[in-house]
Amino acid sequence: RRQADGVDTEAQIFWLLMSFEFVEVQDIGVGSNLIMRELLKDLDKIRMLPQRTPRYLGSNRFVKRFRTPRSGYALDAFAKYYLGRKTESSRKTALIFTCSFGSGHKSAANAVKQYLAAEGLQAEVLDTTMDPEMTSLTEQAAQEMFNDFVLKLQMYHIHNWQDAFSRYFGVTINSPCPAPHCNSPRKHKFRTAVLRRRPSLLVTVYHMDLISTLEVAKELGNLAVVHLATDMDIKMQEIFIHTAAHPVYPRFRVGVPFDSARSLETAKPVPLQAVFLSGYPVRQEFLRPFDPGRAAEERLRLAPDGTKIVLVMTGGGGQDVLAPYWLAETGLADGRRMHVVVVAGGNKKLEQRYREAFAEARSPPGRRIFQGAVKSVTLEVARDPENTRKERPFFLGAERISLLMDAADVVLSKPGGGSTAEVAYRGTPALFDTSRTLLHWEQFTVNEFVRQRRGVTFTGKASLQDALLQAFALPRSQRLVHTRDGQFLDPRGRVVEACIDMLSLSPQP
Repeated sequence: RRQADGVDTEAQIFWLLMSFEFVEVQDIGVGSNLIMRELLKDLDKIRMLPQRTPRYLGSNRFVKRFRTPRSGYALDAFAKYYLGRKTESSRKTALIFTCSFGSGHKSAANAVKQYLAAEGLQAEVLDTTMDPEMTSLTEQAAQEMFNDFVLKLQMYHIHNWQDAFSRYFGVTINSPCPAPHCNSPRKHKFRTAVLRRRPSLLVTVYHMDLISTLEVAKELGNLAVVHLATDMDIKMQEIFIHTAAHPVYPRFRVGVPFDSARSLETAKPVPLQAVFLSGYPVRQEFLRPFDPGRAAEERLRLAPDGTKIVLVMTGGGGQDVLAPYWLAETGLADGRRMHVVVVAGGNKKLEQRYREAFAEARSPPGRRIFQGAVKSVTLEVARDPENTRKERPFFLGAERISLLMDAADVVLSKPGGGSTAEVAYRGTPALFDTSRTLLHWEQFTVNEFVRQRRGVTFTGKASLQDALLQAFALPRSQRLVHTRDGQFLDPRGRVVEACIDMLSLSPQP
């Protein structure tokens, strides 16, 4: 790094940690001679670290054995820096922070890793809610609460109330905590994760820890930071609520996935010059050109010619949504045949529930077809012939999901950021269930799909038939993934270009 951009990272880290020490010693109220004596002791300990073994450097003895937490944190952070110099992980050039709130963030992070690897840039993905070096009981509880209560039980209104309360009272998700006068165990985990890997670039695909990421980037040598939004609502106002926290960091860019004026508004207060159109970081399979011949072959494999095909996306956890049951009961108003293909995600029990609810129809080998109450409707839970994982029998790879979207006339989807982006890139019309209150950022996405005639909503069983006919009438189109002047929003080139630009921008010491 010093040879590349003129910044002596090691010296900058050293003086940052010594400033932590100085503040800590001052806080315990000793005289000036004792302050210097304590600092010299810690100076000697830090200078001994390069000679220590990786096992010693990787231990957690620092935080536990020093007189105050901040002193321990300082030495622990510098130890992890030297550990990074002695291990393979020091070769990484980009560190991608993701989380397990839903499944879309991890998918986006892995896609970004693929994009960078294709250009010869090494990267590592770190899950800040589940990885042992980052997680805590608090993070685990928050993740389980959101996934198992808010998402699976569809208690979206509770989360919306919480967010509305925070906005009203100016409570930020991740408050500013500038060094050396402020530190926290959570921020320290980010600091040591960066020091251990010594990347030149930080990429984030979720917004909740963005303040900590920016502060650590500044502290540790002015590292470049690229944030890629994974919803149409960019949510920057949730992060930069306080005037003091407005982003002025020159090596920071925010990627906006779609060229929508309403979406760009939600990137404020990030300055316009720090915002770029990134496209959505979907997996490579969703970026391939539409192949009408291959889609037609899959349609005939799924159902007889002339049958309308509805693909139901239930989310990563596999919610037991009501729409397939309603479709099986009512069919289409005009009596046409319809085949409903349900993506179960991680829900291994969904097919068994269908077996209890519906009679089985004659099925080809390797498939189980169910007969709806209306004879013109059949259903099945999708399988992937390439999947050999017994513990996840209904897991579908990206190639399989992409092909099913191409074969479908309509995709009925939960309006999460990742699933709606994949639908937008494949160009299939979308259908959204708004019979329950949606998460506020998902409602934002639904409104934009409807406004741009890429989706239709229904509010329950009574309105589903009409909504489905309206969705069938929409053409296949990729208009959402093109700029207003007609350029395709290919995230592979746009994300990599932004990362390279940030790396080439010389940091200010």
